[in-house]
Amino acid sequence: LAVSAMFVVRYLTLLILLMLSPIAYMGMALPFMKGYASDWWKSLNGQLLFAPIYMIMTLIILTLMSSEGFISKEGNWGNLITNTGQAGAVAVNSNGSISLLFNFAVIIGLVIASLVIAKKTSTEGSKFISQATGNLTKFAGNTVMGGGGWLGRKSLGYIGKSAADSAALQETAAGKGGRGTNFASRMLARTALGTARVSRDATFDIRNASVPGLPNITPLGAYMAETTGVGKGGTEGYRKEKEASDKKKRDKEALYTAELTQSQAKRDIVAGKDAVVGSPEYDAMQKALAKMSDKQTETLVAGNRELLTSLNFANNISVKQLEALNKSDQFSDEEKQKIKDKRFEQIKTIHDPAALLAYTTASAVPVGVRTPDQIADIKRVDDARAKVRGLSDSELEMIDPAYFDTRRPEALEFISQLTGKQAEAITTDKNGKFTSTQKDNVKKQRIKPLMDALRSGVAVDVRREIRKADIKTMVGYMKLDGPVPGQKIALDPNVLRTYNVKTLQRMALHENMTDGDISTLRTAILGPTGTGAPGVDPATIAWLLDANKGILEFPA
Repeated sequence: LAVSAMFVVRYLTLLILLMLSPIAYMGMALPFMKGYASDWWKSLNGQLLFAPIYMIMTLIILTLMSSEGFISKEGNWGNLITNTGQAGAVAVNSNGSISLLFNFAVIIGLVIASLVIAKKTSTEGSKFISQATGNLTKFAGNTVMGGGGWLGRKSLGYIGKSAADSAALQETAAGKGGRGTNFASRMLARTALGTARVSRDATFDIRNASVPGLPNITPLGAYMAETTGVGKGGTEGYRKEKEASDKKKRDKEALYTAELTQSQAKRDIVAGKDAVVGSPEYDAMQKALAKMSDKQTETLVAGNRELLTSLNFANNISVKQLEALNKSDQFSDEEKQKIKDKRFEQIKTIHDPAALLAYTTASAVPVGVRTPDQIADIKRVDDARAKVRGLSDSELEMIDPAYFDTRRPEALEFISQLTGKQAEAITTDKNGKFTSTQKDNVKKQRIKPLMDALRSGVAVDVRREIRKADIKTMVGYMKLDGPVPGQKIALDPNVLRTYNVKTLQRMALHENMTDGDISTLRTAILGPTGTGAPGVDPATIAWLLDANKGILEFPA
């Protein structure tokens, strides 16, 4: 088939050369055509010589094969394989057998040489002829040898895999086949199992042929394939082909499933964008959003921009999904602001005068006699405050800057609802999203209620504000001046009265609390007399003076 392919190329090439024959003589008159004319003559010579060369060499090979010198009268294949003579006597490497093997090696070499030499001659001239010949030769090899290998894998390879996967055969080979299992049956099973595994993993492609047992050092098939240009043999046996086919099928099914899931999610999200909270449509939207990736959410909104103004959608996307939309270049700044306005719309309730008035009025009514409307008024404000305390660092960076402008009433209420962790995230500002003015405003506003209480000197108010502070904030008061110049907040007489044993223990363990801070605070709590400052809890004093407790845990 490879030679037939070259004859087809020869026939087409001769037709083309006839059509382009003027080029052969144009080179004589036109200098720039000399190269093309030279290629034309080389191509013509190559195609004219190819067929005779191949035919002559093939004739010689056929003559050798039919000669008496090739067909040995003394030896035969039986002698070579069994090493025995005709009468059954032992024959040690008879001359006839060796001649037989040598003759076949010579013929095989000559067959390959005839193809290689003929092919080399046929590719003279244009590179396109060489490419066409090489491609058709490779196609022929893949068709015949590759097709044969495919049939082998689908038949013998399939049978081999089925046998190799047989539990009964494996049990017998392992000696676990029951009472009937003996040495002979085990050996037979092992031989069958080995053969089955070879068939299962074999490519059945002659281009991979080698001497059995020595495949790595005798790549006969690969050498012949490379020499004749019939292409490389396949590398996968039936088992690997089956595994690859199954994986491809699974991947395709997974892709279809993913596409179906995404289509269903899109449907549920669009259907739930205006649904009543708690309805089946609303719940389906929540579940669909929870399964969508940031990129999928971005693509969904790009194709359904009405979601940008949906309160349900804005409240149920994750922080990462919101960040992805805010960073996407598929939306304008105006569109990004729409989704953020919806996301933080609930927060507006904390500074709505009407809502706050209704909250105050409803809170004054005893719990047992509140009307449904009064309960709803209280819940509305409480939910808004909880929303503020639940904002992530990323959401704080995206929120309206007006909430950090202490000249506005909404900022005063907003900052007062922040947790200590949120306030710290703003004031430390690792991502550089807040201005120095905004950070200062948060610091001042966060401490303003405590400063006002310290100025008024009302112990109840001071205690209320101190209870709002976490341990890190309490430690920070050791370095922050209060309303009295030169006096730290932590050492204010009204603040000293708020300390208890648990608070002091936790402060002593904090990384920002130095030994000097501990000694200074201990001295202030014990007072000038060393028996306790006015108003300090006696239990705290007793703990500080206990040699086994306070003196060790909160030393001077």
